[in-house]
Amino acid sequence: MIRWYVIRAEQYIKAFSDKRLTDHGPKDVEGYLAQQGRTDGIEDWQFRQVVDAIQNLFAMLGVAWLPEVDWTFWMDSATSLTKSHQRLQTGFRLKTPLSTSHI
Repeated sequence: MIRWYVIRAEQYIKAFSDKRLTDHGPKDVEGYLAQQGRTDGIEDWQFRQVVDAIQNLFAMLGVAWLPEVDWTFWMDSATSLTKSHQRLQTGFRLKTPLSTSHI
């Protein structure tokens, strides 16, 4: 299981290959999480794994802005669409609309 957290962190880093991790901030993380939440086929547990991996990555780096990201919101905000809705759309929908404070 730890291997998948490493993979999720590596995927985040790769998505920003032109930007040093020390230059990242809450908007980078929240934008990435919003995009990941719209990924077709991602399961609830996989999205939570992404959130957890990124939170741990930046916690290990000791960034001062870590508390500015509402990690609880991101862990709780995504739910899988029911089977009946998957014919129309796959992926996630947020329980609450995103405000500009989360992006």
